[in-house]
Amino acid sequence: MGRFLKRIFCFLLIGIAMAYLLQWIIDTGLRKSNYSADYKVWYDLMNSKINADILIQGSSRARIHISPSLLEEEFKLSAYNLGMSGTAFGLQNYRFRQYLAHNKKPKYIIQVVDFSTFTNASQVEFVQFIPYLNKPLIEKFKGHFDYTLADLYIPLYKYRTAYGATIAGLRNIFRSDVGDDGNYKGFCTYDLPYSDKSMRQLIKNYPSGIKTEVVDSVYREFVDFVVYCKKENITLILVWAPSLKQYQAQIKDGYNIPGIYSSLAQKYGFKYLNYSNSAICRDTTMFFDYYHMNKKGVTAFDKDLVRDLKPVIH
Repeated sequence: MGRFLKRIFCFLLIGIAMAYLLQWIIDTGLRKSNYSADYKVWYDLMNSKINADILIQGSSRARIHISPSLLEEEFKLSAYNLGMSGTAFGLQNYRFRQYLAHNKKPKYIIQVVDFSTFTNASQVEFVQFIPYLNKPLIEKFKGHFDYTLADLYIPLYKYRTAYGATIAGLRNIFRSDVGDDGNYKGFCTYDLPYSDKSMRQLIKNYPSGIKTEVVDSVYREFVDFVVYCKKENITLILVWAPSLKQYQAQIKDGYNIPGIYSSLAQKYGFKYLNYSNSAICRDTTMFFDYYHMNKKGVTAFDKDLVRDLKPVIH
């Protein structure tokens, strides 16, 4: 009986070891795949390939609205867009801390902000974190994250809702570099006409308007980030990108969130550029939905942004 139990135990150990080995193989290939639109950015970040003078941070409103190539051309400094769709500041700051662990400190940070900056992430493509899961990440965003400690400690379990990830990982294991996502340094843009479908759905879902939210822990983390930038002599610029006036009219801002940014800018001495009253906000041809500009809008906005950054970035 004792010999039988030993055999079972050895069999289980070998099975677990093989499962962990297979997971390592899948993760290694997955990091180099285009299964997630964010893998290219994470690969550059974790492999110390960014080292930018100018970092662009925020949600999709950073990712698709500010072109690193335009900043590089204008200011002769390297730039990279770390914008992460569907995120609030907590996950954006997590990515920034990971950036600092693997890349040089930037000289400038353009942080794109809006009404949702101080909330908890709700529309994130969580599969981007599969090959990079760790305990601090899971514990920090407990209750607002798709993964738990079980995903970390049970081999192969984290692929349960993303079966395509296993195939992508195995297919890309022998790649020498990450797959090209077609974007330039994290930036992507869309040449699409405006559709009011999302605006109509928003009004239907929130007929009385959308109440703003400020999660105290996220706000305090943001203030700590501001203090860090000041201490490390990183020039911080907050940017409120344009959004359609129809959308802005739906917001019930009891916290005066733009005023919070203005107060922080005055207290800590950084630049805050608010484009919520830009002429772009009244022109639907500049957008593909109420919240995101299309290629035409981005071109117009980035021209205004570069003009306003010239006194700040040297």
